[in-house]
Parts: sequence; C-alpha cells; structure tokens
Amino acid sequence: MHEQRCKLQVAIDWYEVRMTEKVISIWIGRTKQSLMILQGKLSHAASHYEWQLKWKVFERWQRLHIILRIEKETEMRRQRWRMKIWELLPDYKPIEEDI
Repeated sequence: MHEQRCKLQVAIDWYEVRMTEKVISIWIGRTKQSLMILQGKLSHAASHYEWQLKWKVFERWQRLHIILRIEKETEMRRQRWRMKIWELLPDYKPIEEDI
C-alpha cells in the first residue's frame, strides 16, 4: 500500500512538472508573439512619424518663398517709416532693438 501511494505521488508530481513546463512554454511563446507584435507596431509608428515629419518640412519648404516675400515687404515698410522719421527728425537715433 505504501509503495502504491509513493508511485501515485510520483505520478502526480511528474504530471504537475510536465503541466508546468507546458504552461511555461506556452507563456514564453505568447510573450514572444506579443513582443513581435509590439515591435511591428513601434516600427510602423516610427515610419509614420518620419513620413509626417518629412511632409511637414516639404510643405514649409514650398511656402518658404511666400514667407520670405512677406518678411521682405515688412522690412521694406519698416525702412520706409525709418526714412520718414529721419526726414522729420534728422538727429533721431533709433533704439538698437528696433533695427
């Protein structure tokens, strides 16, 4: 009887060890699968970010000539005002920050 209980306990232990190995193996597989999915998503997000960044730079580059023209017109307008002020007040010295 004692020998039979020992064999039964060994069988139960053996079964539990095998089940634990199987569960751990499945868990490792799922973890690897999840990491691969995450890596794919991160790669896709990085490529999307880079594409968006390139697109924004390209758009701004296309609008650069308009912005430069507006800045040039603004500076010309400021210079005309300076000239008018200098005509009215010949000894006027502008503040360095305004120039």
